[in-house]
Amino acid sequence: MMLRVMVIDSNEQVQKALTDILESKAGLEVVCRLNSCEGAIEMVEWISPDVVLAGHISLEKDKSGFFNVLLKKRIPLIVTTAKAVNQLNQAFTYLEKGAVDFLILPSSIGECIKKVKAAAIARPINLSERLKPLKLNFKSGGGLRKVVVIASSTGGPQALRAVIPNLPKSLPAAFIVVQHMGEGFTALLAKRLDKTSALTVKEAVDGDILKEGWVYVAPSGRHLAVENSKIVLVEGPPINGVIPSADYTMAAVAREYGDEAVAVVLTGMGRDGAKGSVDIKSAGGRVIVQDKDSSVIFGMPQAALKTGQVDKVVELSSVASTLAKEVYA
Repeated sequence: MMLRVMVIDSNEQVQKALTDILESKAGLEVVCRLNSCEGAIEMVEWISPDVVLAGHISLEKDKSGFFNVLLKKRIPLIVTTAKAVNQLNQAFTYLEKGAVDFLILPSSIGECIKKVKAAAIARPINLSERLKPLKLNFKSGGGLRKVVVIASSTGGPQALRAVIPNLPKSLPAAFIVVQHMGEGFTALLAKRLDKTSALTVKEAVDGDILKEGWVYVAPSGRHLAVENSKIVLVEGPPINGVIPSADYTMAAVAREYGDEAVAVVLTGMGRDGAKGSVDIKSAGGRVIVQDKDSSVIFGMPQAALKTGQVDKVVELSSVASTLAKEVYA
């Protein structure tokens, strides 16, 4: 089946470059190119694209509510951006609100096509309409009780924004987030989560000691292990096609913490986190996965579920409260 793509960018050279990349692959067709979001709502109604690629600058300038229309119609959006820090930060806002992915320009042919194909099977979700603020109050358990590894990919930034800021500061657990993102985005993810969370969130560095009330985001480009309660960053080949890999981190946490380990698998394409969930369960730990209805892509949770080692399947809005209870289980 032909995938129909809409491309929006103020730079016509960027439009052409993206069009040439996409149409170099059989099964992809650019059905519309626009210089801005003006008139884009009408075009969406007319041509019904499967995926929209839009520059963050065009989205920032839009006054028509185009982004909200895409969310309402559940049309996947990939935000394109340059690598400059300020532009990454602006693009990240849309990931938190419901864009399914980002693309740093210039992009390789393989990366661009891979992201568009993944986006085409995504189910965008407007979490602002579904989530209610949680009020959780747990007394400190007097030291680190659990170590939680959270795996996420496509749709992850939005999902994490629904989980991490809803965890109480008093929770006696340490959290490791393995989110599949490009260089620069994992640090940005940590900073943005830290601003909205009671917990302290940081991008992990080699030698960090796991502490209760802290969240460590695995940096792009290296796997994250834990030895003697310290984070060890490891260079190596991708696992499941990704680096960092949640499987790698979960296996290490299972070895180190046994029945004090918890695996959480959130939205994402592929099967990263499935084998790691088995490792944690085999060590006596617990496994929680996000349900299908609240997942942008159910690939990773479904892969974990198929192992038969999952303890709980929960809607995204219940992940934080479920985790809090697991810490005291």
